[in-house]
Parts: sequence; C-alpha cells; structure tokens
Amino acid sequence: MKDIPRPEDIDELAELLYWRAAMKAKTSRLEALQKQIRACYADADPDKTYCAQGVASNIFVGPRENQRSVNVLKALKLWTVKRLRPLLTLTIAALEGEVGKQEAAKAITSARTGSRELIAVPREAEEKQAA
Repeated sequence: MKDIPRPEDIDELAELLYWRAAMKAKTSRLEALQKQIRACYADADPDKTYCAQGVASNIFVGPRENQRSVNVLKALKLWTVKRLRPLLTLTIAALEGEVGKQEAAKAITSARTGSRELIAVPREAEEKQAA
C-alpha cells in the first residue's frame, strides 16, 4: 500500500457509493422508460423530431443518430489482410463461442490487474460489529 487514504476522502467516496446505490433503481426505471418511449417511434421518420406529451411534461424525441458500420467482405477486397489485422478485435466470448471454452483457454491469459471493488460501510455499523 503506497499511502494511507485521507479520512475525508474515504467519507466522500462512501457518500458517493451510497448515492449511486440509491440511484441504481431509478436508473433502471429511467432506461426502461426511455426504451418504451423510443419503441413507440421505431417506425417513425428517422430525420424528424417528435414531441411526446405527458400530463406535466413533454419529451422531445429527436432524429435517429447516424451510425456507421463496415462491410468486412468489401473491406477485405479493398485492403490486404495484413493491413486490416490491426483494425480487427476479438472478444473472449466470441472466441469461446467459436471454438469452445477449453480450446479458447489455450489462447487466453488471466491476471489480477483490474480495478478493485470499493464498498461503503457506515462507521457505526463497523463499530457495532467490533463490540
């Protein structure tokens, strides 16, 4: 451990973790409502903005975003595989799905280099458990 964290930083982080936990349910509901409203406009003109009217508020449903994609077969015709290789990515799930988990394990490495989980616990609860 390099340095001992400041108590003020620990308390601030704990407050933010409590806030995030409380917001998780609201975030899920927000995402569900957004999905529901967007679904109502799935077949609408992608270039237009629409107004969804509520009792107390209105929601403006904007035009669809532009999305770009690459047709891999056409790209291969334009470039050699050697030039295209740095642009390709491979996920572990895709590899396991293609060749099976046992075969994929031969090409996968694992090390504890990721982020650490931080869990907030009120000091009063910690002191009660110690007593």
